[in-house]
Amino acid sequence: MISLGWKFLNKETFGNGERANYVNSPHVIAMVGLPARGKTYISKKLSRYLNWIGINTKVFNLGEYRRHATDAYRSHEFFRPDNEEAMAIRQHCAELALEDVCNWLENGGEVAVFDATNSTRDRRQMIREIVVKKMGYKLFFVESICDDPSIIEQNIMSELDLDDSFDSTVPGQLDAKFVGKPNPNPDEKK
Repeated sequence: MISLGWKFLNKETFGNGERANYVNSPHVIAMVGLPARGKTYISKKLSRYLNWIGINTKVFNLGEYRRHATDAYRSHEFFRPDNEEAMAIRQHCAELALEDVCNWLENGGEVAVFDATNSTRDRRQMIREIVVKKMGYKLFFVESICDDPSIIEQNIMSELDLDDSFDSTVPGQLDAKFVGKPNPNPDEKK
């Protein structure tokens, strides 16, 4: 038996520019977790590492699809389960993102990271139906759990740094924006 040794470990180039292929079929890594728990951070770090070792990887962040679809995402009301209009928009955005994931994988991508909460069984089942049953890809769910209040608050504040509508000098606005608690100073800027 001939040992191929380090050539496969280091992704050496063989013959006519071919390389060892570690991803025999496309993979989707679907993140799972509550908001502000580090899913996007993990997605970006994972993508950077996999690209660094030569595996063509891309992150598909569902929040970006929502922000392009509507401005209504800025309110906690948009995420209420009884808000049927918002539920339809969120579902449509998820379907568009998964379509982009599949198209990207069909065109040479190796690993797609689907960065979203994916916190309901229905959503995870939809992902499985599309990714595994329809497309025949490999699927992994990676859950990010964080219960440290200081880290969660830091994650929320870093997200708000990107939000032009948030004024950190208004007391209670953080609760009003992320938890749905009323702003104790309703006359002040929201």
